[in-house]
Amino acid sequence: MVSALPSTSVVGTDIYFKVAAGTIWHLLYTGEETLPWTKIGGAALLDKTAVEKSTASTSYVTLENSPTITTPAVKIEANVRIGARLIVTGGPSFAYATMFTSGGAEVAATASEWNSGSPHGGTVFEAVALTASMTYTLRYKTSAGTSFWNHRYIEIDPTRVG
Repeated sequence: MVSALPSTSVVGTDIYFKVAAGTIWHLLYTGEETLPWTKIGGAALLDKTAVEKSTASTSYVTLENSPTITTPAVKIEANVRIGARLIVTGGPSFAYATMFTSGGAEVAATASEWNSGSPHGGTVFEAVALTASMTYTLRYKTSAGTSFWNHRYIEIDPTRVG
């Protein structure tokens, strides 16, 4: 088991990479240029909360207890899943969620729009490029009325790392 990726390897080599406490990824070296390791096993990074919070903001805001994940010290290409159970009051409207970096930049590839008539929002984004050692947090907004969010989650499941 390693806590840092080897600087060189041979195609076909597999390792167990300790990502965080309790999270280990089984990786296979493919030798591709920027992301030479393919994840072949191990759990995704996940943060979730059942706590309900609301917003009437039409600009993205971080709600208390917003799901947050810090990536390990490697570049990642991942399938990202974000979701929540939501209720929107105040007429027909849309609720939005997306990931933001700790520096305040929106990860546009994860922008989600959920109709107020769809109480269980959830979206999967494939092949999202994520920065090493970056903290990602979900932020929320509504087009009108008030959006109530609970059972919120963010899951980052790498496909390739480097």
